[in-house]
Amino acid sequence: MMLTQFDPNIFVTLVLFSVVVNCDNFPNSIARCKYADVKCIENAINNVIKSSTGGIPEIDLRSIDPLYIGKTSLEQGASTGPVNIKVRMKNANMLGVKHLVIDKIVGFEKDPNKSKFEIHGFCPSVRIVGTYQISGKVLVVPVNGHGLANISLYDNSIKMEFLTRTERKADGEYLIIDDILYECDSKRMTLKFENLFNDPVISASMNSFFNENQDILYKELKQSMNRIFGNIIKKRIQQVFRKFPYRDFFLD
Repeated sequence: MMLTQFDPNIFVTLVLFSVVVNCDNFPNSIARCKYADVKCIENAINNVIKSSTGGIPEIDLRSIDPLYIGKTSLEQGASTGPVNIKVRMKNANMLGVKHLVIDKIVGFEKDPNKSKFEIHGFCPSVRIVGTYQISGKVLVVPVNGHGLANISLYDNSIKMEFLTRTERKADGEYLIIDDILYECDSKRMTLKFENLFNDPVISASMNSFFNENQDILYKELKQSMNRIFGNIIKKRIQQVFRKFPYRDFFLD
């Protein structure tokens, strides 16, 4: 058997070809920016939010409006606190994300191992809708029920900081999101739980009571809601960064 002499030039050519092919797979419909060009990145993300609420299959981005939450649980308070409730939701969705406007970007530099990754924005309103089951007490008033729920948050200032690392594969470095520090400050919250105590009259009265005390409820539930929303956003964005090497998202 004859052995063909190894030509390093052919090997280099094949590697470069594979890199070019991989970059060509990135959809042309999505604007790419130079590293750390925060204004360009801000505009690019806003364009995706406005024009692709149903998702972008080419980059594994699923629907962002409605943003599917699915099954989740809000639990807050000790037996001696003002709010001690457990809310379980199923088939929950968040509506209104399409109105989110990104107004500040930090980082996104060439070396992902040294870069910060922060996204700041404002969303006028979002609604979380789904079926619920609730039990507990609010300001010593007992609450119990199940049915349809609508939780609305208004004037939402949002900050997302991603804690990341990289994972090297054959075609380059991939950005891995280990955690997200998600903060959302809302100016107002309204709640509507249908069928509380299985009585429409009591249900209407309880919902009025909730909304009259929405500031106390929001303060108690804020941390739990931020944790839930942060985890959902982390999963959505991580799917995108697993699709392509980090460098493919940029022009240089």
